[in-house]
Amino acid sequence: MKTTQTLLWALLLTCALSLRADIDLDNLFSDDAGDDAAAEAVAEVADEADEDLADEDGVEVEIDVEEVEVEVEVTEDAPAVVPEPAVAAPPTAAAEPAVAAAEEDDGPSLGYRLLMWLPNRLLDLNDCVSLGLGVGAKIAVEPRVTQYFQLGGSYGDQYFLGNGYNRQLGGGFESGWSRQGLCWVKEKRYVEDTFGGVKAYMQNQRACGMPDGEMPVYKDGARDLWAIGAAAGWLVNVDVHFHPVAFADFLTGLVLYDLNDDDL
Repeated sequence: MKTTQTLLWALLLTCALSLRADIDLDNLFSDDAGDDAAAEAVAEVADEADEDLADEDGVEVEIDVEEVEVEVEVTEDAPAVVPEPAVAAPPTAAAEPAVAAAEEDDGPSLGYRLLMWLPNRLLDLNDCVSLGLGVGAKIAVEPRVTQYFQLGGSYGDQYFLGNGYNRQLGGGFESGWSRQGLCWVKEKRYVEDTFGGVKAYMQNQRACGMPDGEMPVYKDGARDLWAIGAAAGWLVNVDVHFHPVAFADFLTGLVLYDLNDDDL
């Protein structure tokens, strides 16, 4: 039993020394008095142990505080390692889509264009002339050599069918009026309730002025700025026009050049 108590006191002494060393750690780093402080702490615990064990018969405990050593090793912080900047990879991945886009811009292959040569030429030839037939309360006399040289006018409503400009095959409802004098035009006309390939539009040119290729009705391909022909009738109206730009597209298509970019 006494031997057990002796071992417990020795263990307690060791723990006290560790705690005291932690408490006085700042003093150990501040000056050279750290060893003395640790020794004093050990002596205090040893004295208490001697007093408690002195009452025990036949038990002598001697603790040499000089043999107790407290070692504290201080190491300097390791120098910070600055990471090297990452080197960007060469833009090979971005170049591949650009090359692919450039290949797509080249258009169909020569073999495909030769295979579709005849169908495309027939379509281009059909584009050269437009024909329309309308029925309704409309009167019209409109001869023209392009939109920059035309005479007459029209007034009224009609339902129409036809093979129109820019492959507008179908029909719809047309209403409005127009007056032309050479290159000067006043017009308010709209086309709606269309079907097939016919494009709906509204042209509102109240002030007398010259036609402009940037107007939506021409820019979107609903009407041809360069058409040559006439529209005439009363109750039953006929519209026939020749399209010189489409004819030029047909001619260039004979040598595999698509002027209007409308080949299949």
